[in-house]
Amino acid sequence: MARKSTSIAAKRKAAIKELEELEALAITAGENEKKLLDETSGKIDEICKTNDLFCGAVLTRKDILAILDMAFKTPETESITLKYQLYFNET
Repeated sequence: MARKSTSIAAKRKAAIKELEELEALAITAGENEKKLLDETSGKIDEICKTNDLFCGAVLTRKDILAILDMAFKTPETESITLKYQLYFNET
């Protein structure tokens, strides 16, 4: 009986260690993803600024209401995709 308890305790300890390693890996992956997102966003901003492009959204209240309407009518398991266009700034 003591052997079985020792074996279970060792397995529990190994499982806890593996869980901690996976949690640390998930934190690192999240940090790397945020860093990549920030770098990509910065590159897009620079390209838009350099080439006098607008990359964003100009929404009217009607647009926002239409998006909300789509959100309420779309099942929770599906994503809502909005297509976009890049326009030259006219200054």
